[in-house]
Amino acid sequence: MRDSRADATPEALSLASQRTLLHREFIARMRDALHEEQAIGAYSTDALRQASAMIDAQELRLER
Repeated sequence: MRDSRADATPEALSLASQRTLLHREFIARMRDALHEEQAIGAYSTDALRQASAMIDAQELRLER
């Protein structure tokens, strides 16, 4: 398995930055959708809690 952070070229850094920004946007949209579903009572509290935990885990992976 190759570590993408090992590439030191400007193109690689740019791609890594773009990937990170895209992932952050995706997480933000997932969280927004979760809040909308919570507001209308579409799912049980337990289901919403599990979904929130999954989003939090994605966010933590991104920060590492």
